[in-house]
This record gives sequence, C-alpha cells and structure tokens, in this order.
Amino acid sequence: YEQGVLRLPAFPRLSNPFRRKPQFRVLPDLPAAAPRRARDDAVQTTEVDALLDKIAHSGLASLTAQERAKLESHRDALRKKQSGQR
Repeated sequence: YEQGVLRLPAFPRLSNPFRRKPQFRVLPDLPAAAPRRARDDAVQTTEVDALLDKIAHSGLASLTAQERAKLESHRDALRKKQSGQR
C-alpha cells in the first residue's frame, strides 16, 4: 500500500443512504385502443352510409371501383365480427 499498488474502490456519493425508497403503485390496465377503434368504426360507418345512400339513389352501377372495394371490405369485416361472436 505504501508504494501505491493497492487502491480502495471508489463508491458513488449518496445524498442519504438511509432514505426510504419510493413505493410502487399498481395501476389498472387501461384500454388504449378502444377510443381509437370507436372513432375508426364511426368514420367507416359514415362512409358506408354515404355509399348506401348513393346506391339507393343511383343504383349499384353508379359506384366507382374504389367505392365498391370499400363496401366489400366493410362487408367482410362485418362477417368476421359476426362469426367471431358465435
């Protein structure tokens, strides 16, 4: 030790080593996706309602390819939803 070969370990300075540690609280799981899903469903419903109104006034042949694809995808989603509930 006299020659400087051995050194003591350096410990970080703690402000108060005897202070209480913070307590953890358990919070309930909140459904983060539910409001977003509700908004998406509302938007899809209004779009589909508009498409159905167009069909009622002008007929099925008046739909564009994109509108028809939206209608088909919404129909498929409804079928999946109904088959999952049974």
